[in-house]
Amino acid sequence: MKHDLVKLYFIVILLMVTILGVSCIKSNSSIPSPTATHVNSSTNELLLVWGTTKNAEQASCTLWIIYPEENQAKMEDVPWCSHSEAYTDSVVRIMVFPTYLDTLSETTNEILVYIITEERQLALSQTIPLGEVRITAQPQWATNSIIYFSGILENKEKIFRLHIGDNAIESIIDAMDGFATAPQLSPDGKYISYEIWHEQNSRGECTFLNCQTKTYSVWDIEQQRSVDISALIKPSLAGKSYFTQCDFRWAPSSQYVAFTIGCGVQTPGSVVVINLSNYEVQLINGADDQSPINIHKWTVLDTLILDGRVVQENEVFPFEGYFLYSVKNKKIETLLSPYRNNQNSPDWIFIEDWTMDGLYAVGQTQIPGEIRTVKVVIFDMRTSQDTEQYLTVSDTNIDSVLWSSTGQMIAYNSFNWDTRNDLTRVVVVSTTGETIFDSGLTNIINSELMWVTVST
Repeated sequence: MKHDLVKLYFIVILLMVTILGVSCIKSNSSIPSPTATHVNSSTNELLLVWGTTKNAEQASCTLWIIYPEENQAKMEDVPWCSHSEAYTDSVVRIMVFPTYLDTLSETTNEILVYIITEERQLALSQTIPLGEVRITAQPQWATNSIIYFSGILENKEKIFRLHIGDNAIESIIDAMDGFATAPQLSPDGKYISYEIWHEQNSRGECTFLNCQTKTYSVWDIEQQRSVDISALIKPSLAGKSYFTQCDFRWAPSSQYVAFTIGCGVQTPGSVVVINLSNYEVQLINGADDQSPINIHKWTVLDTLILDGRVVQENEVFPFEGYFLYSVKNKKIETLLSPYRNNQNSPDWIFIEDWTMDGLYAVGQTQIPGEIRTVKVVIFDMRTSQDTEQYLTVSDTNIDSVLWSSTGQMIAYNSFNWDTRNDLTRVVVVSTTGETIFDSGLTNIINSELMWVTVST
């Protein structure tokens, strides 16, 4: 009898522990921090808002630095609207610069480097003269105090390397048949991708008709040589001729690159993935010749999020919507369709951003019967493809929805459908819809949102 009572006691304790464990799981199951495992726990998230300030006299370029969790914001005027950001040595460096069109009418030709100080001030850190080189694309700040950028010198557009110590500028990439432009530094800092526009000397000579042929190359910084992307993919194209390549993306690991072929005036096309460690080429094709594939994002797991109309392995009917492509096992996993036709779902879904691990998506939806009502919606990719969480926010006209880096906050623009005056509000909410920051109506137009994570 005594043994039976002891066994019964342990069974009751086990049941209590199980119930408590389940309740704990349920209490945290709404929307956890999706990317917490990929972000340093000691981080401070800032929201940068770039835009043009609309004044009665003139328009000026504005940078708004927002600390959402502390409900603080500071607005700064900057000389130019073109910008590029770099995060090295726990320092946020913000570069602003004139484009080649600006320099046609201005005498100042330089890159201004700002930092955000501990006192939360935007301070000018460096002024880098560019001499006669007119910059044409976002400069890339490397960790070894080198800036890579494209520019026009003596009517020829090339890729340049600028040494920050002495501001020396040297040409490193010059395309023989056309011009090289728009460098992108790989996440590990070992490679630079760039565009080659064929047959012209610079974008200053381009019109819609004479600048149609664009391809990519990758420059190995240590080996000082280029990888000919077009030559790599040619055997995989089965004789098809594509003269446009678009939307180049580096994987977070820097091992893979992805881009589309047959884009622009040559739509529709396919997505190409290249493994730079062995130059293996993978093609992701649409269901037919009229089905383009679009790239959305690389995840930290080296998987691609795309959308389009595709046929899965061992399937007969095509799937149209968002899907995941694993470059390691070369398989497609469907995520969700943007079109819904039942009364409990929106007319359409437009995904704008994904968490770094690809587990959650956030976007906007058109509510049936309410033409001008757009809501924020979160999708959990780990469950069924129809699982969504609608956020109850004060706005009904949503645009530019972005996750923060940790996945704990969502930022968006809101504008007024009725006035159509382009003035916007910037709002930050939690993943359950609570307002963290609300700018109110601002005089900023054409706003661009960007999250920045700073280690503390």
